[in-house]
Amino acid sequence: MLPASPSASWPPPSASAAGAKAKSSAAQKASSKKKARAAQSNKTLNRRLNATRKSLSSTRKSLSTTRRQLTTARRTLSNLSRDLGVLSNRMGSAEGGLSLLLGAAPQLVNGLQTLADAVQNQIAPNLQKLGDAVQNQIAPNLQALGDAVQNQIAPGLEKVGKFIGATEYGFGQVILLTPDPEPELGAFVVTPDIPDTVQQAQTSQAFEASQAGQVAVLYGVRSGEKDGTGPSDPAAHCKVTVTNNSTGETATTAPNADLGGLPFQPVPEKSALTSTEAANQTFPFGLKQAGDDADKTTTFASGITVSDGDPYTVGLSCVDLSADADDPEA
Repeated sequence: MLPASPSASWPPPSASAAGAKAKSSAAQKASSKKKARAAQSNKTLNRRLNATRKSLSSTRKSLSTTRRQLTTARRTLSNLSRDLGVLSNRMGSAEGGLSLLLGAAPQLVNGLQTLADAVQNQIAPNLQKLGDAVQNQIAPNLQALGDAVQNQIAPGLEKVGKFIGATEYGFGQVILLTPDPEPELGAFVVTPDIPDTVQQAQTSQAFEASQAGQVAVLYGVRSGEKDGTGPSDPAAHCKVTVTNNSTGETATTAPNADLGGLPFQPVPEKSALTSTEAANQTFPFGLKQAGDDADKTTTFASGITVSDGDPYTVGLSCVDLSADADDPEA
């Protein structure tokens, strides 16, 4: 046998490479298994950690709930303790009050007896006296007062009411005949309230003519009284006087033979005191000319002429000849 060559090796190169390859493959398989086992172990560990976290969270919630329940229990115990203390105090007071009441019972009985005696001997007799006074003095006096109200005060108040409602006054609207009648705006005279004592109510006012013409006066009586229903029962008798202040000419109503020649003429029909007609809203300063409230007037044509700008005076005087001292509405 020949000696081995120094450069020769064993095993042969091809056999050595195959062995190394086999070892590497085995090592890779072992490594893969280790990695698989490690990954599986990590997954298992993660699952356990997640389960542990969930368990801890649930435990925390349970602890929180338990703390709240403990707090509520403490409050309930505190309230119960306080209520027991109050109840104990009340029971103590009740026992003391009951003892005090039992001790004071004789005094209460004596007081009630004293009260009964006072009712029987003092209060009851005084009530009897009061009843007698009501029956014998107060009731008759109240009856007398009722009679006075019915027979004296009520009639007096009725007279006062009639007096207040029995207003009447004379009025006169100046017109100028040019020859057509032209009202002098603002030339309106009104007497004071005509007295029920058969006295005159009179007024006099100066004006300045707005144009030339003959002065005439439409006069009447506004009244809330019963009379003034016609010629047989006139509202009042009135006198009108017109004076031209420039010439001194004067004219007055005609003499009345029924009054001994005095120049007071009857005003047969009364006029309404006021008016609700819109067209009559200026009636305090002139005639009411619309509706049922229109003034009823008598015309006095004075015959006195004035020129534009002439000053003149109109006087009006009225008297109620049917006045009754006992009946202001007459």
